[in-house]
Amino acid sequence: MPPNSNSSPPHKKSFVPALSKRIWLALGMAIVIAAATGTFYYWYVPNNQKSTKTSQVYNATYTKLDSFKLTGSNAGSGISFDKPVEFGQDSGSTSESNRVILSDYKKANETVAIGSIGASSVYLDTSILQEFVKIFNQVVTSPQDKQSQSAPESILLLISSNLDPRFAATLGQARALTTPNLKTNTWEFDFTAAPQQAKDKQALPNIRGKAVFAVSISTFYNFVVYATDDNWQNNQKIWQQVIDSIKIDQ
Repeated sequence: MPPNSNSSPPHKKSFVPALSKRIWLALGMAIVIAAATGTFYYWYVPNNQKSTKTSQVYNATYTKLDSFKLTGSNAGSGISFDKPVEFGQDSGSTSESNRVILSDYKKANETVAIGSIGASSVYLDTSILQEFVKIFNQVVTSPQDKQSQSAPESILLLISSNLDPRFAATLGQARALTTPNLKTNTWEFDFTAAPQQAKDKQALPNIRGKAVFAVSISTFYNFVVYATDDNWQNNQKIWQQVIDSIKIDQ
């Protein structure tokens, strides 16, 4: 298995002060929880290949799902979801009840994670969670609003906390999300990620995925599913099934 890394993703800037101090401190707490989950592994490229982008060894077609439950740090703050059976808990992922990383590893000359799911939950004061709802709704419905413009960086940090720190994420389309299990106060963000350094651009694959954020009465949930570009495109139906399966307050 790849060596573990406990380093958190690089923060390019501090939070923009347009968010109240109380709210961005809460967002910071959510990021710290998620960061403790992520970056336990690195994406590797086999020595005899220039890039995983063209390697069929590191593609997969997922057809079967099984269930996974993260119990949460407080009663009723768990999150459950279905995942491809090939996704197992990372060896470096902590045994904490409120954070986890699950990945599909393929091995040739090196071990490579071709897809991952990250999930975390943060138990917070109700008034702070209500502010979260306002922020996410503003980002979706009024992206030009001054406060909305300050939020994407924090959202990117939440997403990046689940990625190898060599990758920089870019937000795509944002939308309010409704699924069979999530009816309100849930948002979905498309994102892509690419290596930051020139030396990594030829060796590391680009990443594509979706982030789901949900707010309940007492808990903030951060859920990210992503894969290499090819692997993402090959399994569109499965990724949607994974997102549709998410249940909170378990």
